[in-house]
Amino acid sequence: MTALLAFADGAVAYTRAPRPFFKNRKFYVEEADALELTTDADEPVSILVYSEAINSCHLDPTQLSIGLRRLLSPTSTLWGVLNSLFENSRVALGRKQVEVAVDDFSTYAGDEPDFSGYMYKVKDKFIVGLDCSSGSVQNYWPSNLAHEFTHVLLDGTGAESWWEEALAQRMENSMGGMQPLMALGHLQTARQIPELMQVSRPLKSRENYAMAYLFARYVGSRFDGGTDVLKNMILPVAECEKSQLPYIARLACRAARFISSEKATGLYAPPLDFSKMTAHGLLRHFYVALTMNNAYEPKYAIPDWKGFDALPFEKTTRDLAYGQAMVSDAQTIAHQMAAKGYETYEILVGPSGLYDIHLLDDADSRSLSFSPNLKYYLMINLQSAGM
Repeated sequence: MTALLAFADGAVAYTRAPRPFFKNRKFYVEEADALELTTDADEPVSILVYSEAINSCHLDPTQLSIGLRRLLSPTSTLWGVLNSLFENSRVALGRKQVEVAVDDFSTYAGDEPDFSGYMYKVKDKFIVGLDCSSGSVQNYWPSNLAHEFTHVLLDGTGAESWWEEALAQRMENSMGGMQPLMALGHLQTARQIPELMQVSRPLKSRENYAMAYLFARYVGSRFDGGTDVLKNMILPVAECEKSQLPYIARLACRAARFISSEKATGLYAPPLDFSKMTAHGLLRHFYVALTMNNAYEPKYAIPDWKGFDALPFEKTTRDLAYGQAMVSDAQTIAHQMAAKGYETYEILVGPSGLYDIHLLDDADSRSLSFSPNLKYYLMINLQSAGM
């Protein structure tokens, strides 16, 4: 049945539309009444608002339409941000069937999510949800759209979930979004280093989102200070796409090809250590930077990362997924090395900064000529059948 709602400019007909909702960390879809808002012919997306949101958020559909159309206009800052990763992002988005849907996430009975936007694909349609209970167009929605449109534009590239979230959060932060920085606050108090390359959708925790975001920040700052390298890590490169390779190895290969190309000559300050653009080189350097806490060595600094409140030493052994790391003391590390064969580094920090990063093997032991301010052991699982 079609419902009618009276506005100042007359009666407006509702239509039935798919409405994704989030429960028990999964998305489901139901049919709901929704009002499609007026858009211009050149708008890259359609806009609708669910009837429940109009009532619970006290929305004026006319003003809502004006605000969103302004945000989606060709001169909007949103497209400039997305263009840093995608060629002509507004046109690219317009080639897809995208619907921006305004909803009240607080009405998800008993399972209110801890996010203010989502992207969900129903057949060939991408539904980008915005939460009207979380704030106005001016406050939250620009950064939400930057995040969710990144997911839409990455569809079909084969990106793993963690890498999608890394780039989506990078775009969100570039539009002034604070969610990535809030996730870092959770990571700062973590009791172990969370998994980086997680493939669940959505990721399992805020700490996992923080890890993905920091990896994107690390790559951008380490190699070009911006997003040029990230942009060239998105699309497949034939020589990098061996099916048996872990996904991060493909990313590293794409980045290395871009940096070493004639097109990139002169963009990067020499000397650039190309060995760091192997998958394992990226992971080693990232985890050292993560655990060094930015306090001692500028070259290991990651933008936005203030470091762990306390380095998350682990006193018991555990299995590490490929590309996962942990920090611990000598006794725990020695047991892990013997049992697992993980790659292990002794990291020593003196009064004036980093003293040494020393790769250990099973028989390695040595005495130090000084007492370091900080000494810890970093273990990384770099064992993969495809490497």
